[in-house]
Order: sequence, then C-alpha cells, then structure tokens
Amino acid sequence: MANEEHLRLIKQGVDAWNKWRGDHADTRPDLSGANFSGGKLIGANLIEADLRSANLLEANLITVNLTEANLSAAGAAASHLAAGDGASTLIAPVVFMALTLASWALRPPSRKGSA
Repeated sequence: MANEEHLRLIKQGVDAWNKWRGDHADTRPDLSGANFSGGKLIGANLIEADLRSANLLEANLITVNLTEANLSAAGAAASHLAAGDGASTLIAPVVFMALTLASWALRPPSRKGSA
C-alpha cells in the first residue's frame, strides 16, 4: 500500500513532487498500488520509487525518470484485462515481470545503489 504522504505530494503536481524529491533524495517513494491511470507524470523524478502493482494504464510517462524503480506488475495485467484480452495474453507480462526481477537481482555490484 502506498505511503499516504507520498501520494498527497505527487497529486500536487510534478513540480512540487520534484522539489520534494530534491529535498529528500535519500527517501525511496512508496507509490505501490497507486492509481495513475490517465495521469500526467511528465518529467517526474521516480528514481527508486516503489510502483509495484501501480495502475499506469494510459498514464503519460514522457521523460519520467524510472531509474531503479520497482515496476513489478505495474499495470501490465490490468491493461490486458481492461482491453478485454483473454487470459493467455497475461503470459507475456508475467514472463516480463519474472525477467525484470531476475535482472534486478542479478545486476553487478557496480549497478547497485547505496543502501
């Protein structure tokens, strides 16, 4: 479940959000499960954000910085279900999620951020 303060901040707009991120660079935003469907996040700083299971259906993500963001299941299954696709179309997003997690877990130490 998303952090209520983080949700409140990002709903104030990208400028306010990015200013807050600049002042709190060590904070990992928790936006897990948030509904950004159709939202305008253009230029948002979402570095290391937890976006697990967030609804990003038709969200505008132009120039959003998603470096090290956790996008596990973020809108993939929901997008297919909303489009009326059959259950067989969920195979690709599930496989992609598994590969993403494996890539993240097996990344070299030089690509890991400081804790």
